[in-house]
Amino acid sequence: MKRLILLLPFIVVWICCTPISPKSESTIAKPSLEKKYEITFSETLDKAKFSLELAKTFSEKARGLMYRFHLDPEKGMLFIFDEEQAQTFWMKDTHISLDLIFLDAQKKIVDIIANAKPNSVDLLTSKRPAQYVLEINGGLAQKYGIKINTSAVFSDDSLGELNK
Repeated sequence: MKRLILLLPFIVVWICCTPISPKSESTIAKPSLEKKYEITFSETLDKAKFSLELAKTFSEKARGLMYRFHLDPEKGMLFIFDEEQAQTFWMKDTHISLDLIFLDAQKKIVDIIANAKPNSVDLLTSKRPAQYVLEINGGLAQKYGIKINTSAVFSDDSLGELNK
C-alpha cells in the first residue's frame, strides 16, 4: 500500500501528460450539421458562397477543423463568438492549409490570414477585433477576390439571428 501511495503522483502526471490518441478524437464534440448554413460574399468574383459548419460551443471551437485531411472547396467552418475582440487561432492537428477570414459584428471582413500552415502551433491573431471567423481552404480568398472590407451575408433561413 505504501508503494502505491508513493507511485500515485507519478501515475497522475503520466495520465495528465499523455497525448490524446486518435481513438480519443471521436470524443471531442463535432459541429452540428443538422441545418444548412451558408455565407455569401456578393462583392466578389462569382459571388463566392460557402456551405458552413458552425462552431459555437467551446468544444466545437476547440476542435475546429482538426484531424481533417480534406475540405470540399465550397465548404467552410464559421466560428461564432459572443463579442468582438482580437481572435487567436492555431493550426495544431489541422492537416490542410486554410484561409482565416475575420469578420466584425456587422459581418464586414476586418482581416484575412491566407494559407495558414498545416499543423503549425504558431498563434494567428486578427489585427482588428472580430466576432466571426470563417475558415476555408487555403488560397480560396485570393481566388474569389475576398478582401478586407468585403461584406458577408449569412443565409436568412438558418442564421437569421446573426443577420440583425
